[in-house]
Amino acid sequence: MIFITREELNAYTELKSSVQEIEEQIQRVYESTNRPDNIGGYVSARPAANPTEKKALRIIELREELDRRTEELEELQYRIELFSLEVDNPLIGCLIRLHYIRGLSWRNVGKTIYGDPRRGDACRVATNRYLDALSQKEDEELPASPDSCIQ
Repeated sequence: MIFITREELNAYTELKSSVQEIEEQIQRVYESTNRPDNIGGYVSARPAANPTEKKALRIIELREELDRRTEELEELQYRIELFSLEVDNPLIGCLIRLHYIRGLSWRNVGKTIYGDPRRGDACRVATNRYLDALSQKEDEELPASPDSCIQ
C-alpha cells in the first residue's frame, strides 16, 4: 500500500498553487509584449538591451520551471489518487480526492458529501484522524534500527 503523509497532501496543494502562479507569470510576460511601447520606432527610456530577447529568455526560464513543477505535481497527484483508492475506508478516500485533488474547501466537501456545508469540519477531522492513525500504525511497523539492536 502507498503511504501518503498529511505533509505530502499539503505539499500537493502548495505545488498546485505554484504551477498556477508560474502560468500567470508567463501570461503577464506575453501580455507585456503587446503593449504600445514594444512597437518598433516608439521612443522609450529603456536601456539599449533588446527587451524582446530578455522577455523570450524569461519565458524560456519560466517554461522550464513550469515543466519541472508540473511533472512533480503529476507524480504526486498519481500517488495521492492511488492512496485514496487503496485506503480501507472509501469515505476517507473520497474526502481526500475532493479536498486535496479537486481543491474543494472542507465546507464544500461537507456540502458535496452530506448536503450540508456545516459538516465540513467533521470531514476534515475524520480525514486528519485517519491520517494520524495511519501514520502511527506506519511508525509502529517500522523495523528497529540496527544500532538499537546493539547492547
